[in-house]
Amino acid sequence: MSYVTPYLPQAGIDTARNWARSGKQYFIKAFEQANGECRNCQGNGVVYLVLAESGPHGHPMGGKVLTWYDGDGQTRKGWYVIGDTLAFVCPECKGLRRETGMYVLPPKRPDADMKKLGERMRR
Repeated sequence: MSYVTPYLPQAGIDTARNWARSGKQYFIKAFEQANGECRNCQGNGVVYLVLAESGPHGHPMGGKVLTWYDGDGQTRKGWYVIGDTLAFVCPECKGLRRETGMYVLPPKRPDADMKKLGERMRR
């Protein structure tokens, strides 16, 4: 199983930078890779920015919303208290969730919806 960390739209980048300037950590939620879906959001239509209020902590703290992070070269391993989770429309597919090469395809519609749409267009 492999995961993809999506890129954020400019509003998300600005929010992350401002949060980091305050000395706090942020995380971009990674998605399990889904072939045939949007290469950025993996078919979710949105990307998530998690703003950590505090951490890392060596153990979970009761009564708090937490996330575990394994650590990397910049952020230490441990439990982080989540201050907020923000959702942004995916900048790659614009929230449509699917893409094929250069062409973005809308989500599949039931045949009944397509029939109604065709009738409206004929009027």
